[in-house]
Amino acid sequence: MTRAGRAGRAPIAAVLCAMALAVLAACTKSPQPDILFGNTLHVQKGILTLDFYYDPDGTFTNSAGRSGTWTYDGHELCVDYANGGGSHACTQFSKDHHVGDSWTQHDPDGPVLLTLLGGRQAH
Repeated sequence: MTRAGRAGRAPIAAVLCAMALAVLAACTKSPQPDILFGNTLHVQKGILTLDFYYDPDGTFTNSAGRSGTWTYDGHELCVDYANGGGSHACTQFSKDHHVGDSWTQHDPDGPVLLTLLGGRQAH
């Protein structure tokens, strides 16, 4: 093959490589719990209640004035608090939930009732 023939293939190879990387990035992108964005996750444990507000940029705030970042792997929603102690907590979460859904989860201290409320609400 001539040098000109090889040179003509280089741009094509670069375009194909870029397309493959774009497809790979789309396939490996973390799932997003879209239903949480713009809505309220109301959490009740005994007499304690908290409302959590999640944003698409990976940040959250809650009704107690704490904030931080969140991650979601498709099964587990985790929060890392930036203020008030810097703690980390995770809970099972299905992105198939809908506004109005309530479900109970159990932790070592007992049941936790979660409700997905429409809009940003405070209780």
